[in-house]
Amino acid sequence: MTLSSRSGAVRLGSLLGKGGEGAVYALADDPDLVAKVYLKDISTERAAKLQIMPGLLTPEIAQLTAWPQDVLYKPDGRIGGFLMKRMASSKDIHSLYGPKSRLAEFPHADWRLLVCAALNLARSFHTLHHAGCLVADVNHGGIRVTADGTIRIIDCDSFQISWQGRTYLCEVGTDQFTPPELQQKSFRETPRTANHDNFGLAVMIFQLLQMGRHPFAGRYKGPEDMPIPKAIGQLRYAYGSSAALTNMEPPPHTARPHAASPEIAALWEQAFSREGIAHGGRPTAATWVAELSRLEKSFEQCGANPTHYFFRGHGTCPWCPIESIGVILFGIPLNGGVADSVGIALVWQQIQGVQNPGSVHWMPAASAVVLGPSLPAEVAKAKRTERRSIGIIVGVILFFAAASVEGSLWLLWSIIAAAIGYAIAITAKGRIKPFAEIHSQLSARMDDLREQYATKREADSFQAKLGELQMVHADWLNLPNERERRYQELVRDRHKHALVSHLDKQRIDRAGIPNIGTARSAMLESYGIETAADLSLSAILQVPGFGDALASALMDWRHDLERKFHFNPASEVDRAEVMALDRAIAIKRAELERRLRTGPAVLQQYRQAIVNRRATLEQTLQETSAALHQAEVDLVSLR
Repeated sequence: MTLSSRSGAVRLGSLLGKGGEGAVYALADDPDLVAKVYLKDISTERAAKLQIMPGLLTPEIAQLTAWPQDVLYKPDGRIGGFLMKRMASSKDIHSLYGPKSRLAEFPHADWRLLVCAALNLARSFHTLHHAGCLVADVNHGGIRVTADGTIRIIDCDSFQISWQGRTYLCEVGTDQFTPPELQQKSFRETPRTANHDNFGLAVMIFQLLQMGRHPFAGRYKGPEDMPIPKAIGQLRYAYGSSAALTNMEPPPHTARPHAASPEIAALWEQAFSREGIAHGGRPTAATWVAELSRLEKSFEQCGANPTHYFFRGHGTCPWCPIESIGVILFGIPLNGGVADSVGIALVWQQIQGVQNPGSVHWMPAASAVVLGPSLPAEVAKAKRTERRSIGIIVGVILFFAAASVEGSLWLLWSIIAAAIGYAIAITAKGRIKPFAEIHSQLSARMDDLREQYATKREADSFQAKLGELQMVHADWLNLPNERERRYQELVRDRHKHALVSHLDKQRIDRAGIPNIGTARSAMLESYGIETAADLSLSAILQVPGFGDALASALMDWRHDLERKFHFNPASEVDRAEVMALDRAIAIKRAELERRLRTGPAVLQQYRQAIVNRRATLEQTLQETSAALHQAEVDLVSLR
């Protein structure tokens, strides 16, 4: 095809890509530009718009879009395409927000990059709106993202442009990004506003922050099917506070909007509500910029998984429960999970240096003080009087008994003496009893305190914690062996893994399966079905709106891919499988190293708790021992 611009003839190079309305070619003479060539004649509306767009290009717009820089003409003078900046290092934004495609295309991305991309997307919309341009046909195919989260917007020829009092309409739209008030309307006849763009922006931000889920993809509890465009038209936001009133529930294993922050959740509520339709009520791009900028300063890293970052105010990691079912959301950490051998060796020395207090028996401290009776003086005097009385009574009784000549009187006097003696003994015992009880109580208390002091329970807990850390250290040392063992399993099973990897590269939204358009692809993805590898009959039938016919079409596509797959026995293990293995090892290493690094402090806490408790018992034991010794001296003095 012969095309020319204002500068002359344009020589097309290799084909870079092809879509529904055009093909993109490299330029043989300029590596920085590409040519979009229309496959069919364009409308008069678009042709007129293209004529003015090169003159509207500003440095700000040039930074964030593939804006038409020059128009390409066919030999008959009709417009055949345009020249634009080449976006060589960028990928469509679905590759970032789709969990499966993110692992393949952005293997080092975590939630921070998703927030960064959302923020840059909002900034791009704000810049365009300020310049009097609307994206209009918001969709993931028209938005590109780089490895650092920079946003580039393509397909600018479909923008709605206002210039010199005239509005050049966007003639196309994508259902799942179209606001409810425009559903089922003809885009060729409908001018759009920034508030319409703001709906698509809110959807795209939701998909970025919520792992590719669409805000209107959920399970409808009513009797009819509820595809995404219909749910949008009826304002059935599946994650909203009023979802129960609209008979909607979100798909399983999804994070709730508040995980992104209560403020972000409130903006989504506003964007997807009836109030957002009237008077430009949806959050503007500038509002999103402000709130996402605050979110960008509020990240917290998960203690269990170093690839997980989330909003600090959420409290618990929202991604761990999702990954617990086997879904991988984020790739390997940027440092590759490199072992910190030197640091861990020092930590292990510190752990081994913390001594177990062990079990010890308490011994009273020696005292030079000689204790005397603590009895009151009157008690001691009563004791002396008692002893004199006993002596006198016994003497009198013995005297009269001896003077008696009759045996019967002698026996009588003996009985009287015994009775008086018994009475005196009972009296003495009653006097000693309170002091004996005190002695008994102190003795029992002393035995209990000694047992507490010498208990093995705390020492055993210290030893158990040390044993746990020894197992963690052993697991850490064994990580290279574990990695090698699991790698050999991949080698043995590489045919199976190669097939799964091949299927995982086949995205459903790009397959062109009959009756599976963008809206249905978005619904599948919201239920965790993104590639051919995710397809199974039972999984498909769990997705709202998918019955036997659609399930059969999807499964036929998968089976066809399986039949066409050819395995090379000499092939290496698939790189994606190796990356997944290294990610798992890196996460495990990070968790083991975290537990080891906290080990010295934890053991010191165990030890200090034992030492502090024993110090408290030491004082109580000393005081109780002294009181018991005093009680023993008092008892002796009373006998």
